[in-house]
Amino acid sequence: MKRVQGSASILGYVHQSLQQPNQDGCWVDENILVVCDGHGEEGHKVVEHIKSSFSPLFSKYISQSRSSSDGDDKDENASVKFAFEKVYEEMDKQICEGDDGIGNASGSSCSFAYFSPSSRFLYIASAGDCRASIIHFHLPYAQTTEA
Repeated sequence: MKRVQGSASILGYVHQSLQQPNQDGCWVDENILVVCDGHGEEGHKVVEHIKSSFSPLFSKYISQSRSSSDGDDKDENASVKFAFEKVYEEMDKQICEGDDGIGNASGSSCSFAYFSPSSRFLYIASAGDCRASIIHFHLPYAQTTEA
């Protein structure tokens, strides 16, 4: 399997100054895609924290959950949901209770996507006011479900 990793983002419009740090971030790490929209004075630091922590935490929790499952699709769905929830809880705690104080007045909303190579399912989750859309140009209408 080929490992893909990268990120890109363009500084948005800031009325006061173009010297403001870019608070948005997006990256792909293997089978995980994360898109963040930082908020507050230190939003860019929150996004950087998510960028450095999300994939290792997700891998840890997905492995932990899978080791106690039978391996069928229902178990995979539960494992992915468990991993997303645990990563959110742990990162929220790290950001809010961290020694650097960035979570006091800053944060980030995020959309996450995980492609499972074994089932070939695409899982999407979001936190905050970010939403992800899947667009297939050959379908006559959009079908989405929200859990």
